[in-house]
Amino acid sequence: MRNRRQPIATPLRLNASPTALDFGSVKARLRASKAQSDEAAVNYEKAVLTALEDTENSFVAYSKRQAQLKSLSEQAEASRRAAELAQIQYREGVADFLTLLDAQRTQLEAEDGVAQAQTAVNVDVVAIYKALGGVGQPEGKAEQVATSR
Repeated sequence: MRNRRQPIATPLRLNASPTALDFGSVKARLRASKAQSDEAAVNYEKAVLTALEDTENSFVAYSKRQAQLKSLSEQAEASRRAAELAQIQYREGVADFLTLLDAQRTQLEAEDGVAQAQTAVNVDVVAIYKALGGVGQPEGKAEQVATSR
């Protein structure tokens, strides 16, 4: 038998919060979420475009340095030949010692320019790797770089 104190059917309780039925608030939160999503997309696009610009700039700089290195190498070779000719002329008594020293100085300056240009080319290669995010590193080295950051 039933206990008289317990009702036959319990009333249905709705646990609806007041904000669940506040559609204006829900719409505002959706708009805010959409705005955050749009902002994230714009920031991502900006990051990609900046990376592409850095990559292009690195390749252009590398190309220019390569051309400069080629020109300086040709100049150094011509200076080397001129210094050799000045050495022969000095030995034969046709040119004075000052002419020989001047030719050797010019050769050394040209070789110094080549060394500086080679350094600049190597720096540009590093800039290309950096712009590409380290692409091309062996697997072990890429992991070492990632863990050292």
